[in-house]
Amino acid sequence: MDYTYKPVSTDSDALDKAADLFCTCFPKASQFTRAFLEWQYAANPDGSVIGMDAFAGDTLAATYVCLPAAIRLEGKPVKAMLSLNTATHPDHRGKGLFTKLANLTYDQAATAGVKAVFGVANQNSFPGFVTRLGFQNVGGLDARVGIGPFPSLDRERAKAAQFQRLWNGDRLRWRAQNPANQLKIEQTGGTLLVTGRTPYPGIDVKARILLDSEGFAEQRGGVPRLWLSLGTSLAGSGISLPVPERLKPSPLKLIYRNLEDSRHRLDMRSVLFSFIDFDPY
Repeated sequence: MDYTYKPVSTDSDALDKAADLFCTCFPKASQFTRAFLEWQYAANPDGSVIGMDAFAGDTLAATYVCLPAAIRLEGKPVKAMLSLNTATHPDHRGKGLFTKLANLTYDQAATAGVKAVFGVANQNSFPGFVTRLGFQNVGGLDARVGIGPFPSLDRERAKAAQFQRLWNGDRLRWRAQNPANQLKIEQTGGTLLVTGRTPYPGIDVKARILLDSEGFAEQRGGVPRLWLSLGTSLAGSGISLPVPERLKPSPLKLIYRNLEDSRHRLDMRSVLFSFIDFDPY
């Protein structure tokens, strides 16, 4: 079958087709509403999504989308993107569309000045990212359930991390308004404590992050917590227990690819990364 490849659009018809495809491919994932895709695809202050669609006639056969994101890499702020949504209609699987769309997306991104792409791959897509697309398997995120005060963050060591996502007021206000899971944010001692819901009754997911610039109005959050993070050596230990593998939302493997230098690698001991930097719930 011949396919037509087009950059992902954020117009009304395109969002409707994307929502239909996600509902077909992921019937248990209730977040893919029109409001969610409008927020995710078009409202991001770092820019609209970068990605490619494959069409079979007028039918959306497959899609691959990345979200523009500002990061600090090796001490310098750079343009990057989060590998976000990928789906292939059951009638069009086994045709190599995922790999084709991903490579087209990275070419498009490099032309736009994007330096790197990162993500947290699910169980199905992880092998493809690493074996076919040249991503580094940076390491597994630490998932723990804890009680009591949430761990502190060593601000100076965190600022010196090799890799971290940059959050300012505009980005946080957008991120907090996720229609599928609005976040609560508490500003404490020069860091931010971010809280979101999980599917588990009585347990919230939490992260402590740095604010890249001034101008965020705090919102008070709750206390019970699930901790999803990489770079735990940059934070205090707290009182916590590891989450069993079967209860994790995905394999939680951070993947990374530098679009300028394919040899560049991240050291997981110097990566500051938590649930707010991707979107497990």
